[in-house]
Amino acid sequence: MLLDGCLTRFLRGGEATGLRFFVRLHERLDPAPEEVAGRLGDYLALLPASAANVADLALKQVQRGGPVPAADAGEAVQGLLFRKEGKLVRAGLTWLDRLLKDGDDDLDAYAPALAVALLCEAAGARERAVRLAVKHTARFGPAGAETLREAVATLPAHQGAALAAAFGGDVAAEPEPETFTPGTLPPEPQAAPMPPPLRTPGELGDFMPKESSWIRTERWLDAFVRLFAGPERDRLPAALTRYATPDNEFRGAPWWHASTWAGAMIRELADPGAESRIRDAAGTSARTNPPTSPCWPTATARRGPGCR
Repeated sequence: MLLDGCLTRFLRGGEATGLRFFVRLHERLDPAPEEVAGRLGDYLALLPASAANVADLALKQVQRGGPVPAADAGEAVQGLLFRKEGKLVRAGLTWLDRLLKDGDDDLDAYAPALAVALLCEAAGARERAVRLAVKHTARFGPAGAETLREAVATLPAHQGAALAAAFGGDVAAEPEPETFTPGTLPPEPQAAPMPPPLRTPGELGDFMPKESSWIRTERWLDAFVRLFAGPERDRLPAALTRYATPDNEFRGAPWWHASTWAGAMIRELADPGAESRIRDAAGTSARTNPPTSPCWPTATARRGPGCR
């Protein structure tokens, strides 16, 4: 009763996830071969269009349920080969290979299934089908040979030629390779000229870096280096000191912004060695007065979670 209930549920269809319980129940029931043989038609009906997990279960049961009539087996293989799941297509080809090996001298019942395999989108599946057809050429009667002959024109030229050598038929012409004709490229975009350099300490003081403009930062650095090395070096501190990094900024790390680095450069220009003195003083304070807060802002203390 449980086995029949599972099969009834499978035949009603549905998604793989919705049928998972019944698949597991069927596996736990583990029907005997004679029970499968009595329900062979139901299992065969599940192969073409049921959910993948159900089709996989049905195929296993069919293969352990004893011999399948050639016409039914051929139709079942066709159903598997039409599926989109690569695993089931490969299983169908494996079953077809076994049927061809074990069949009698007339394999015409399997010719339609082999023709379907020759139409598979996967090149590997088509290649395997061609090999099977060529291998068993002599065992196909006139009707089966004609079915396979009609498939020759649908194959790529190299596969069609191999099949035509065994069964005849017209091989599809090799497509002409497409000739590449390069189009006209658009004109190369011209880079905008760099703005003129900053020439005086006053201009530099009114033009601090901004994170939103890399060009502004580059121009500021260029002017700072040139003016620092030039005759107007002594005028730089007066023009820039208002932007110098304060003591507390030296205790925080890392520095992410160009403006912060610019401020440190200005502080070093106006007060050489300031950074080292401030960091050393912070380190001494931390050693003599251990911080009670995980957020103590020194160069040697690691900031705690959530500190800003």
